[in-house]
Amino acid sequence: MRITLTIPKFVLIAAGIAASVAGFYLAFGVPFVSVEERREWAIGIVTGTSPVDFGALPAEPVLTREDVTDIRAGFVADPFLFEEAGTWYLFFEVLNLANNQGDIAVATSTDRLHYEYRKVVLDEAFHLSYPLVFKWEGEYWMVPDTFEANHVSLYRAVEFPWRWEPASRMLEGLHVDSTPFHHEGRWWMFTTPTEQNNFTRLYFSTELAGPYVEHPQSPVVEFDANFGRSGGNVVSHEGRLFRYVQDDYPSYGNQLYAFEITRLTPTEFGQELVTEGPLLVPADEGWTSLGIHTLSPVQADDGRWIGAMDGKTWVKRYHFGLE
Repeated sequence: MRITLTIPKFVLIAAGIAASVAGFYLAFGVPFVSVEERREWAIGIVTGTSPVDFGALPAEPVLTREDVTDIRAGFVADPFLFEEAGTWYLFFEVLNLANNQGDIAVATSTDRLHYEYRKVVLDEAFHLSYPLVFKWEGEYWMVPDTFEANHVSLYRAVEFPWRWEPASRMLEGLHVDSTPFHHEGRWWMFTTPTEQNNFTRLYFSTELAGPYVEHPQSPVVEFDANFGRSGGNVVSHEGRLFRYVQDDYPSYGNQLYAFEITRLTPTEFGQELVTEGPLLVPADEGWTSLGIHTLSPVQADDGRWIGAMDGKTWVKRYHFGLE
């Protein structure tokens, strides 16, 4: 019995195109697939009974670069939580692969544990990261890392959380992961000189916008890369102040420590480690296996603490053709 096979015309056309592309790749030595292995950050949520007592790390992140829909993203990191009227806002850095520059994006949640990516809300001509967001005197403010602009910038929400505008320059010079907070009638700010992850400097002011002056005991950390760079917002709980620092030795973003600020006046400063070891330690495997370097806790109405944190691991990316 003779069988006649009819191949649709569109299949023949597609096969011809594929053969032409393959011929081009082979002629010019371009492989069909290349594999790139790199470190990649993602964001997860931890819960605890206090800002310095959290349970197990989440098995999976709540946000990865694949969740970003409006730009081509390399990673998401530096999460900061903010809750308002039952909605949880998660601000974070997203690396824009179009220019290899950090932008600030936001995701939202109504159950505080699952987050929906929304969009990029701040894009400048320079790199942005570490978007600390807070409310003060009825307005919403953000202090992102703007070290490439050679100053620490304060932004005000024109339309929260979607649109932001520069409000003032809080500090001049190169500073990374600047962390302002209000305490006993003054504004305080921890910051690290760029490329010096083993130093923490402390400034204070009577006004949010500044001017800021350096504390007489600053730097409050020096020549110690395990504790020299901030890793999240300062939290007040039951009359105590806590801050988080990232461990950057022997490499960047290994794990996270918590300090209690024991003395804080215009002339005095003191801090002590809360626990003998790190507060958050990477898992042996999975999405945090290479490090953790930011934690932003917020207390929920039921008393539980919800913390946004980031983690990094090795990820394989497959590139096809000239991608």
